[in-house]
Order: sequence, then structure tokens, then C-alpha cells
Amino acid sequence: MQVVFVSLIAISSETLYHQGMQLEKKLRYSYQEFLRSVHALLKPETYLEIGVRDGSSLCLSSCASIGVDPRFNISKELNDNVRLFEMTSDTFFEERAKETFLANTKLDMAFIDGLHLSEFAFRDFLNVLHYSKEDTLIILDDIIPSSIEITAREKLRGGWTGDVYKVARLLKTLSPQMEFCAVDTKPSGLMLITGAHASDLIELSKNSEGLQERLKGHEFSYASLDELRQNLLPQSIDHAKKYLARKYSSGSLKGQ
Repeated sequence: MQVVFVSLIAISSETLYHQGMQLEKKLRYSYQEFLRSVHALLKPETYLEIGVRDGSSLCLSSCASIGVDPRFNISKELNDNVRLFEMTSDTFFEERAKETFLANTKLDMAFIDGLHLSEFAFRDFLNVLHYSKEDTLIILDDIIPSSIEITAREKLRGGWTGDVYKVARLLKTLSPQMEFCAVDTKPSGLMLITGAHASDLIELSKNSEGLQERLKGHEFSYASLDELRQNLLPQSIDHAKKYLARKYSSGSLKGQ
């Protein structure tokens, strides 16, 4: 009778574990919900978003903001202090950035959700870094894919993340002095990056073309999702909020 009882407990515990995992997945925040809380916590005065689409994340900003996308399909109401640039991010940084507040003000916060190829995301990061200060919060989307298949470099229908996750691995390898916090949001995770210095921009820019070529290969790939998650260590929404609250204990950022 005792053996049967222990066996039943084991089965029940395993069942509860899997049910708990499924419940945790259902309770994950969307990235827009998390971004809303970040805006409320940090109260940025300057914000840049690359990859706007329908405006569902840009509409969360109430400060001086810039939105860049080659093809807008905005269905959300944006604040009156938003400037939109319908072009690629490369073109924006090369030709139009100096026409905005970026000419004399650094960014408090930036969200990168552009083309889902690692070399493009890396260029976006470098360009954002050029207009950043040490406490700028840079957020990189699509770094925790739900399967290895959707990380293909060829665009897929549906939930395609591409190989953007490689940028997080490259930066953690080459710029360990930066601070990284992966956040397990729906649908494909975010990476919070802070603590970048001017020296990081100089060093990463020196061999930008070479690094972009390396990103196209397999050097910064993962063999499995387990390996990716073990390396990036995605945190819960609550943990990420507490991390930001500690880091920005004054409750707001100030452009410099």
C-alpha cells in the first residue's frame, strides 16, 4: 500500500509540474505590456523605436520620440511629440538623424525591432549606441525564439525571429562590461542592455563589417533552445522590473 501511495505522489507531482509550466507560459506578459511598465518606471524624455509597424509599442511613449519603419501601418494613436520616418533605419541614421533631437540630445531609451537578420540588428545597435549615454536603456527584440526553426535567415511566414539572438551573444562575448538582462516576454523575448561606454562604440565600430560577416555564419549560433536559454538566462517579468527599479533607483532618466 505504501509503494502505491508513493507512486501516486510521483505521478501527481510530475503532472502538477507540467501544468505549472503551461500556466507559466500562459501568464507571460506580451512585450508591449512589459514596455508599458518600463516607460512608467523610467519616464524617459527621449525615445527611439526601430520597427514601428502598427504603432502598438510606439504609442506607449509619452515623450519626445522617433519612429522609423520602411512601411508604416499605424492604427494606434501616437503622442503629439512623435516624429515618423518612413525609411530603412540605415537611411535614417545616414541622412535624417541629425534633423531630429538627436542632433543635440542623447537617447534615454531605444527599442530595436527592425529587420530580423543579425547583421541589420547589429548595425541598428551600433547606430543607437552613437546617440546613447552610459545609462541609456537599449532593448533588443526577438532574442528568445520558440524554436530553432524560426531562427532561419530565410524569412518564414508566421512567427519568424530570424537570427537576431546572435547579436546578444556577440555583445556578451565582446563587451562583457555592458549589463544584460534577458526577459521572457511573449512572443519571442527581449534583451535589456545598459552600461555601454564610448569605448564600446569605438571597439565595435572598428571591425563592424567583419563582425557582420561573422554574424551571418554559425559562430554565434546555438545548437538547441536549451543551450540558448542557458546562455541568455531569461528572467521573469517581475525579476526584470525589480532589476530596472534597482538600476534606475531615482525613478527616471534624464537626457544629457
